[in-house]
Amino acid sequence: MKKITCLFLCLLLLSGGCSGLYNARLEMVEPQNGLSFQDDTLQIAFAPFISDSLNSKIQNLSQENIKIIWEEALLTDPSGLDLPLIPLRDEEISPELTAKPSLLGPGEIIEQKLIPRENIYYNLQARSYRSFPIVVTDNPLYSHVREYQGQSIKLLLPVQIGAEIREYFFEFVIDLRLIGQPGRAPEF
Repeated sequence: MKKITCLFLCLLLLSGGCSGLYNARLEMVEPQNGLSFQDDTLQIAFAPFISDSLNSKIQNLSQENIKIIWEEALLTDPSGLDLPLIPLRDEEISPELTAKPSLLGPGEIIEQKLIPRENIYYNLQARSYRSFPIVVTDNPLYSHVREYQGQSIKLLLPVQIGAEIREYFFEFVIDLRLIGQPGRAPEF
């Protein structure tokens, strides 16, 4: 009986019938295909997988300082909700949940984890801030996870150059992939 149960579990895992078997891979469809974008002001790259954050790498390509206006940046989740973002580097989530602008000098590069403010909560047991995933792939209802296939996530990123404010729009389509795909950082 143990062999049959073990075989059934293995087949269930291989067929994708259990929770936690998928990662949400992103494919950028706007403004162009791929996971990076470049114009005369900035270059931005996104990590291929999304979990609790949309990971980005941003470089100032202009000859003057630019300011990324995080307090106006929005992530539109797969259900269509516009969510204000909290940009983080590698530090712990702060209790203030603030989104201060980032000032980038010419040629400067920053890496940011973009987390929707509504997805951050205080875990009393761990006594620290945690975040919910943007795309839930570990739901015990397999059909709920599969609903994300082909759905989109959008990002509005306002950038100030001198007195001009440019609004950058990015749209990604979710492609669920089996776990085992290597996680990669954003690359130019």
